[in-house]
Amino acid sequence: MTKAEMEAHYAAYKQYVHFAKVAETSGLYREAVKSAVAALPHIEGMMRYSSRYEDREFKHAEAINLVLDFAPLILDLANLKTLEQFLAENKRLQKALAEDQVERLAEARSRLWDNYRLWGYLQKHPYASQRELQDPFPDGRSKWRIAITAWEKMGLVQCTLQNGVRRVALATRMGQVISGKCPACGKTADAPKGMFLEKMKCPECRSEVSFVLLASAVDAGRLE
Repeated sequence: MTKAEMEAHYAAYKQYVHFAKVAETSGLYREAVKSAVAALPHIEGMMRYSSRYEDREFKHAEAINLVLDFAPLILDLANLKTLEQFLAENKRLQKALAEDQVERLAEARSRLWDNYRLWGYLQKHPYASQRELQDPFPDGRSKWRIAITAWEKMGLVQCTLQNGVRRVALATRMGQVISGKCPACGKTADAPKGMFLEKMKCPECRSEVSFVLLASAVDAGRLE
């Protein structure tokens, strides 16, 4: 790999990670994971450039951490599989990374299935109290708290205080028609909310993307 190639990978990696962190700050975890996954092919070139020209060694790749942290929150098994396949095909990169980062993949999968269970429980038990959540998830209290906090930031759940009891409910009406924006071309489209939670083809540019829910759409999806 030439210096120019390494430098190009370095720049691309930094840009994708920057986009991912900006999306994370805004609560757009799906876009954060998407940008982090796009950074994966550039990790090795970035690490080589940093080692050779900046005298820096990396044992953790931030892009991998972003996928491991946020894919379980948005129930994104597909991108966890993408990361798993990427690491399996890059044995040299695996050796360069700290063992705990590679091992965290299994833990992320476990968290994803825990979050599936939590989401399913909230569907069956509207306005469950946090005490009620301790029964089906006694060993994962801190985990479901993290998930609920993130989902609340995303506008997917609503936490309310009723007679001194904190309750949690899904704040989504999947059949409601809302507005979303294509991240590829900026086209605004209307569709049932459930459609926007999965990748769909943009009617304007035909790209298969995850539409970004507009702020007004998230507000409209909250329970009154």
